[in-house]
Amino acid sequence: MIPTAPPAAGELTEGPGRRVPAVLAVVLAGLLLVAGCGGGGPGGGSGGTPPSPADAVRQAFVTTRDAGTARVALVNRTSTAGTSLDVTGDGVLQLATGAADLGIALPSLGGRVRVLSTGGVVYAALPPGIASFLGGGKPWVSTGLDRLAGSAGPLGGALTTDPAQQLASLQAVRDDARLVGPEPVDGTPTTHDAATVDLDRVPATSDPASRPALDRVKAKLGTSTLPVDVWIDEQGRLRRVAQTVGTTTTTVTFSDFGVPAPVVPPPADQVADASALLPR
Repeated sequence: MIPTAPPAAGELTEGPGRRVPAVLAVVLAGLLLVAGCGGGGPGGGSGGTPPSPADAVRQAFVTTRDAGTARVALVNRTSTAGTSLDVTGDGVLQLATGAADLGIALPSLGGRVRVLSTGGVVYAALPPGIASFLGGGKPWVSTGLDRLAGSAGPLGGALTTDPAQQLASLQAVRDDARLVGPEPVDGTPTTHDAATVDLDRVPATSDPASRPALDRVKAKLGTSTLPVDVWIDEQGRLRRVAQTVGTTTTTVTFSDFGVPAPVVPPPADQVADASALLPR
C-alpha cells in the first residue's frame, strides 16, 4: 500500500490541457495502490498459537501474495470544500509481481480508462479527446514507475517504485494493531483488523533511492505513521484493504483468487511517453 497525496477535485474540471496530468495522477495513483498489494516478504505467526492482530495483518499479505492472482475492485473518494470526487475501477492483479490490468471509471471524462502496469511501466488508454492533446495522438500513454516516484506532484508521495517493497511496508505495522471484529465482505466471512504502519521502519528506509520519496510522504502527511484497515478471510487472505490519507479514502477489495490475469503491454508504436506531463 502506498500513501499518495491526492489531487484536488477541482484539478479535474480545468481546461483539457491542464486536465491531462490531473487525470493521469488519479488513474496512476489508484493503480499504485492496488499494485502495492503485490510482492512481499516473510510473514509472522507460527505454530499452534493464534497470531496477534499485528502478526495476522503481516501474514495476510504473504498469504494473499501466494494466492497468485485475484480480481480487484477499488474505490478512491476525495472530499474537498464540500464536494467529493469518486474514482472507481476493477480488473485483475498478479499478486506476486503487482502487474495489473484495470478499467478506471472517470465521470469527469464521461468514460472508462484502461490501465496496465507491467515491467516497471504504467500504460493508460485515454479517451480520444484527451489522447489528441498528446504527441501524435497515440491511443496509449505511458510512464515509468520510477518517474512517478521522482515526481513532486500528486504522485510524488509514492513510497517506492517496487511493488515488493510496497508490500514490505505493510510488514512494518506496529504491534499495537487491534482486532475490530467479524465483518462480512460481499458475503464472505472476514475478520476486521485495524493497524498502523510505522513509516520509519519500512524497508525503503534503508534504500537510498527510495528514501527521498519516503521523506516526502512523511512531510506531506505531517506524521511518520499511516493507519490501515484490513479484512482477512478464513483462509488468511486479504479481502479488503482501506486507507485514508488526508481527505482521501481508498478501498481495495479482492475476490476470485487464482483467476487468469494476463497483462500484455500495448505495441510500442501505439504508445506516447507521458513522463513530461508529470510535475517534478
